[in-house]
Amino acid sequence: MAVPHSAQVEAALAPKLESHEGCGICKQADDTPEAPLVYIACAHKFHQECLDAYKATRGFSDDEMPCPMCKMTQLEAAAFEQ
Repeated sequence: MAVPHSAQVEAALAPKLESHEGCGICKQADDTPEAPLVYIACAHKFHQECLDAYKATRGFSDDEMPCPMCKMTQLEAAAFEQ
């Protein structure tokens, strides 16, 4: 599997990360104890309930799931952290 160079990924994600507030799926900015925002490996944030529904309706496993915003899989994003 080819993984993009990390500088390319960082450049592509920077505008999205700077302008992104709240859940990337439901677009609500709520970060409460009942519905906390969680970051996935690519650094986008979502409500866990929204992520669970996204995965379930599309049949993804945790590692195969592409980010709903940048489409990077969690395995690809995790490779940049190493």
